[in-house]
Amino acid sequence: MHLRRIASAAAGLIATIGLTACGGSTGPHGAAATLSFSGSQTPNAAGSTLQNADDLPIQNASEIAVGSRADLGSGVAITVQSMKVKDSVLQANVRLENAADTDQSGPDLGIACTGQPYDADQYQADSTLTLPQEIPASAYKDGMYALLIPGDHRTGEPIPACTSPAYVLVGDEDEPKYRYPIPSDLVTQLNSEREYAAPSSATASSTPVIVVTPTSTSPTAAVAHGGTFTYGAKAKDLAAALACTGVKPLSDSDVDLGVKPTEDVHCTAAGKTVELTTWKNAAQENAGFAVSKSFIEGFGIEVYLAKGDGWFASLDSDDSDPPLSEQKTFASYAAKALGGKVVRVGGK
Repeated sequence: MHLRRIASAAAGLIATIGLTACGGSTGPHGAAATLSFSGSQTPNAAGSTLQNADDLPIQNASEIAVGSRADLGSGVAITVQSMKVKDSVLQANVRLENAADTDQSGPDLGIACTGQPYDADQYQADSTLTLPQEIPASAYKDGMYALLIPGDHRTGEPIPACTSPAYVLVGDEDEPKYRYPIPSDLVTQLNSEREYAAPSSATASSTPVIVVTPTSTSPTAAVAHGGTFTYGAKAKDLAAALACTGVKPLSDSDVDLGVKPTEDVHCTAAGKTVELTTWKNAAQENAGFAVSKSFIEGFGIEVYLAKGDGWFASLDSDDSDPPLSEQKTFASYAAKALGGKVVRVGGK
């Protein structure tokens, strides 16, 4: 995901982030300010009501019925025409419209479950549209998004069940404008098509946990367009599943990000340079992704990659970002081949 190239241009941003992080958050008397509560609403000491921050994207969006047209401004509109569950994903059939005289991008889209963090643009590579989808001037485009519930990386790790009411949110990922209700029977079907596992004693809660059964239980075994990789995978095995040749490690001489992947390599697939990054565990992967995401968003870059538990795969270039269309095409291919999902970072 261009970790080192981005970091090399970001020394000033690193310093800014470091100073900000060290400053902390203080209350009116200088003590560290904290806020801890559970449930969707909790009264504070003053008697007012605090909202669960995870529910704000839902609450701030306007509700609209399935089949209704949502005007997003600047000539762009979307209609979620129907929904159904197939193979434990929500298939949303949509129409995207662009009434402007220039090409435009369609909206972000994703499933939001009550009381759970919203993460837009989580969808299966067998969708017939991309996120965001380019729409030609004065045209419309019909297609299907195979949407994943929050936390579903298709790798066999436990994930929370989706809590009703649930919605398909549309609009900017930071401020969705509309919400289409997902019928409760479809939410039940999404949850029931997976096996449940009891939470461990360290994370026990009243929220049911779902286990998604992976295609393969071997940490490094994969078959193109159907295998699954997870923590402990070797970069050379990911490369083999992608038909990516000439594997060579990237240099460690660039700016230290404070997180180090297990492996970070380049290889070549269909004449394009590919970067493959593997991680030992979730803590290291999450830290690496968070740092990279902050740089990408800070510099106004937009990147598409394939991501699974323990690995990233993306196109790379030494001097410029590859065209978005090529990034999307590769990310979709890699997500299918390695058993992951397509993720967009940055952009609007």
